[in-house]
Amino acid sequence: MSEFKQKIKKIILIFGDITLLYLSLFVILSLRYGDKYSIDIFWQHFYPFSIIYFFWLSVFYINNLYSLEYARNTYGFFSLVIKSFLFNAFISVLFFYLAFNKIGISPKTILAFNILIFAVLFIAWRLFYNYFIKTKTFSINTLLLSDNEEAKEIIGKINSHPQLGYNIIPYLQDDAKNLKKIITDNNIKLIITSEEIKSNPEFLHNLYECLPLKVGFENLPNFYEQITGKIPISIIGRIWFLENIKNLNRPAYNLFKRVVDVALSVIFALPAIILSPLIAAIIKYQDNGPIFYRQKRFGENGKIFTITKFRTMNTNSENSGPKFTEKNDNRITKFGKFLRDTRIDELPQIINVLKGEMSFIGPRPERPEFVEDFQKQIPFYNFRHIVKPGLTGWAQVNYDYGSSIEDAYKKLQYDLYYIKNKSLILDINTAFKTILTIINRKGR
Repeated sequence: MSEFKQKIKKIILIFGDITLLYLSLFVILSLRYGDKYSIDIFWQHFYPFSIIYFFWLSVFYINNLYSLEYARNTYGFFSLVIKSFLFNAFISVLFFYLAFNKIGISPKTILAFNILIFAVLFIAWRLFYNYFIKTKTFSINTLLLSDNEEAKEIIGKINSHPQLGYNIIPYLQDDAKNLKKIITDNNIKLIITSEEIKSNPEFLHNLYECLPLKVGFENLPNFYEQITGKIPISIIGRIWFLENIKNLNRPAYNLFKRVVDVALSVIFALPAIILSPLIAAIIKYQDNGPIFYRQKRFGENGKIFTITKFRTMNTNSENSGPKFTEKNDNRITKFGKFLRDTRIDELPQIINVLKGEMSFIGPRPERPEFVEDFQKQIPFYNFRHIVKPGLTGWAQVNYDYGSSIEDAYKKLQYDLYYIKNKSLILDINTAFKTILTIINRKGR
């Protein structure tokens, strides 16, 4: 893409945001004043809000929301959007509540609804822009220097999700001398490197010679993580953990998360108390068996604890020993299926959250019987126990029912992603995805 086209697209992007800012102001003023609304009222608010809008746009610019490289419908992009809006709300409140006596308006309601209306319009506009405008005419030509399974998965993901904004050009190392020509002819802007090239000195030399072409470089594990939202276990080693797991000791985040866990437990305790007698009566009525089901689970740092759930299976479901729960498992009762689909069977685990054994968000705790097998067959499986387990997790909202070693392997990739990137934003994202999962009645 020429620089002229890039400038045009950025101008469209900025102009669209500015238009929506003043449109949202017009809408809230019209609703707020009704028949009393006039052009004078608009101009009275125009100047102070223009000052705020200038800061908003500056924050968007600083956070790369006007960079075409970031204009993709991905978690990373919307994480930037959320951070920007939170900061903009803060500086807006600070500005108006320190200066409103001087500017002659009382913006409490107007500011709040202006932010809300603009947020809705902004997200709708950016979704449209990222998907229809950007990806149809602009994508990053990317040279992928690998043909392993992870590379093939990346190609498949990008081909089925063009809104990611990459045009993948696969390339094998047996044509190293033509590397510069391939980069130039295909207008390559990004090169994805892999471990395989380290064993090819000639290829490394030719790759080094391409540095003056001003292309970007990214390693395969990081690019795979960005595209798929999981960690490629088969192509990382122990050094990856030493270089990437840096956010475990975060006192402020851990304290805040604990406060949220306790607060949510108290909130959910009321409906749990109200629903429990009815649920207990139905469970008892269906087969006269026990109401609750208790299991040992593997917790943080390998500590074993007991969880309690409303029973959802037949009373003889594990007479032959522990088994994986499968999708459409015939051991699950009719009412049990409803409890599982809606996650109501998990309500008693609020007690585990209050005791500090679990969090609302985190890798799901597994049974010790399964963990023993997983640790023998799945690399780095024990690492998922370095954080507190959760009622729901990144793996549960991104992967369906797990009923095999292979499923546990794939879920671990999502768990490692969560551990590497755990943050308030990712927790909120997981919570929203959990709600969607419950509505769609899938995953576990």
